[in-house]
Amino acid sequence: AFLRRMGFREEPTHADAVAVLKDVSKDYLGSGAREIGDDAAILHECWSLLTQASKDDPTTLPQLRRDLSHVRCVANQRGLLIALQGALFNDRQDLTAPFGEFLASHLVDRQASTLPALELAGVRHASDVIVVSANATDAREDVDAAQRVRMRSGLILRACEAAALEGGFDLAVLRGTLDRLRVERASRLTRTLSITVEDDTQECEPAPTTACWDAGASTLFIAATDGRVRWEAVCRELAAA
Repeated sequence: AFLRRMGFREEPTHADAVAVLKDVSKDYLGSGAREIGDDAAILHECWSLLTQASKDDPTTLPQLRRDLSHVRCVANQRGLLIALQGALFNDRQDLTAPFGEFLASHLVDRQASTLPALELAGVRHASDVIVVSANATDAREDVDAAQRVRMRSGLILRACEAAALEGGFDLAVLRGTLDRLRVERASRLTRTLSITVEDDTQECEPAPTTACWDAGASTLFIAATDGRVRWEAVCRELAAA
């Protein structure tokens, strides 16, 4: 099916892949919520080809976002075709799940073979769009906790590197975050999530948590449970940071 769309060209170019994506999109105009079925493989081949093209010669794809941002040419996690403009990688289910149906239709899978091209085309990571705000009661700086985190920095760096997709990890950024880390301990801690997608804003009710990285405050907030810090939650938040 992919070769048929390409017109039997033996070595398709990135321009061919863009043309096929637009062609597939036209097939679904006015079709409503129809699953893409077998066309999913064609989409994957196109995005994989564009990813390879971006690696071989980054200058070949400068117009990718302009050409495709409003085109329905990526499948969400329900198998429905959506436009790139409102698409989000589901990179943290603990952040996306609370939004339920509001966000579900915008979420797409992260795959190493297609991730770079989709990023170039404008698909954002949900964790970069969702705003996380900590609501801390009686918060005080905990220098000892910050030092204990730094002592474990080697383990944290290796764990993050092992979990990252190709091109999705910047060691220098995480090292800098750990070096500048500020930790505040609270007697009670909740987090509030909010997001704006295509000019529509949604905010979740505050939810209790034992650790929360607040990017706006550049601070890791923690709360002890039964008198002890939940280090697994701390590591999760640092990896996200």
